[in-house]
Amino acid sequence: MKKTQVSTKTRRSADQRIAELQSKIEGIKKREAAKVVRQSEEGKAFAAARRAVDKAARVAEEAKRDDLKQAAEAAKAILVEAMRSLGLGAPKPAASKPAATKPRRAGAA
Repeated sequence: MKKTQVSTKTRRSADQRIAELQSKIEGIKKREAAKVVRQSEEGKAFAAARRAVDKAARVAEEAKRDDLKQAAEAAKAILVEAMRSLGLGAPKPAASKPAATKPRRAGAA
């Protein structure tokens, strides 16, 4: 028979809970402000330009043109800095996706 460990929980004070909730509220406000900027004409234009420069860097890398890749990376750095000045965060790197997923079991819902 396994022995279970008894865990004791420490309760947070009301001030700690309030501080946590206020930080969550600030995060929500920041995300909403960034969303407004992303949907503006400037935000859309800079995002499209960054995607185009990313694609150019990938194509230059595939063509083994280091000079073009370095130029694209320099342009991307300038665009990212401009996006930050608009209030947009730094773009997140693309997450790698798994090659294949497991098939679902027949009885799983």
